[in-house]
Amino acid sequence: MAVKVQVTSVLQKAVDGQREFDSEGDTVAELIENINSQYPDFRSQIADENGELHRFVNIYLNDEDIRYLAGKDTTVSSGDTVSFLPALAGGAPAASALRISAAPAPPARSRLAGTRQSSPRSGAPTPPPHASRAPARHAIDAPMKRSLHDCGC
Repeated sequence: MAVKVQVTSVLQKAVDGQREFDSEGDTVAELIENINSQYPDFRSQIADENGELHRFVNIYLNDEDIRYLAGKDTTVSSGDTVSFLPALAGGAPAASALRISAAPAPPARSRLAGTRQSSPRSGAPTPPPHASRAPARHAIDAPMKRSLHDCGC
């Protein structure tokens, strides 16, 4: 009985680059054995030396996770689709693989609309292009202006 087998790109190298192919077996365990007889690297990608499936490998029979059926003893029928999906996870690279750039990070942009940002060249504040000039909120009297001017603020 022919069963359609689907694998992700991670497993394609073990099955001669195929994404989908036909195999045979009455159970998922038999199917794995038959696939492994055609492609000797297949089982090592999804199971340990004792034949126990790696916990990060998900196997689906017609979109049903076999863990919730009968596991490797799940019965398969002609025309079924069995998908092998190893989970992928990220992580930090090894310290030797890290590359630290000597270039400084670009200045952070303000997320607040209407706030003034300093110009990277002069350091003087530049208004955002969409901001219009609004009248001052508080009037500053002449003596206050002189004291601000004298202190260099």
